[in-house]
Amino acid sequence: SKSEEESLSQRNDSIWVQGIGEGRQDEDNLSLYIRFSEGADEDDLWKTDGFTDLTKYGHKAQLFGSELASLEATTSSADEGEEGKVRLLYDLVYSEGAPRNRATGVAVEVLRGTSLDVGMLHASHNKSRQKCTIEFWYRLPEQEYVEDEIILARRSLLDEEQTDESTLCLPDENLNTLWELAVLPNGSLELRSGAGSVVSSAVSNHGNDDECDGLVIWGRDDGRGGWNHVCLIFSSIRHSSPIK
Repeated sequence: SKSEEESLSQRNDSIWVQGIGEGRQDEDNLSLYIRFSEGADEDDLWKTDGFTDLTKYGHKAQLFGSELASLEATTSSADEGEEGKVRLLYDLVYSEGAPRNRATGVAVEVLRGTSLDVGMLHASHNKSRQKCTIEFWYRLPEQEYVEDEIILARRSLLDEEQTDESTLCLPDENLNTLWELAVLPNGSLELRSGAGSVVSSAVSNHGNDDECDGLVIWGRDDGRGGWNHVCLIFSSIRHSSPIK
């Protein structure tokens, strides 16, 4: 509606972080960088305090389902960085018995005007904020153990009356979801918008729409494999209105 568009277009420069998306070097345009480096600490304070964003903005990532999680030395192929210059890389691992009705995951608050307020909900006068890239690694178990879809990432709007933030990390709770990325049991990926559109990675197998080849790499019975890399690019540059 017009009132929603006007509300999103309002900008208070006194609280907006300046220069977002305008850096000349890649590291200048990093808005969030999580390596789960707290795994190197002798204590388990990360279970209550969450994880530290390593960018200059210092966001905090809140952990849900901490009693089901552990931090382990990474087995991925992600770049571990130059020793002594980048903090150690760890994997956030949830136990296989994590119940579906239990909130599990990492959540980061995106306040209006902060460095994470990018990719959507901006008009042309905030052009540098109209695009963003999200990259991460994730590991899957053997396919035979996956019966339900797995929500890898999503962005949701938190209702003013919604006091329990953990509901945002429930896989079947998609109220006020702007978008979400899911792995289906057949191995395909689905990117869904809150408006109902779906982009799927599934490829029809020999013309049979009921049998589709997936895209992901599943874990092997020897405990190896299963690592996948995702890069999502959001852009609303072609839209003059923040709500289109």
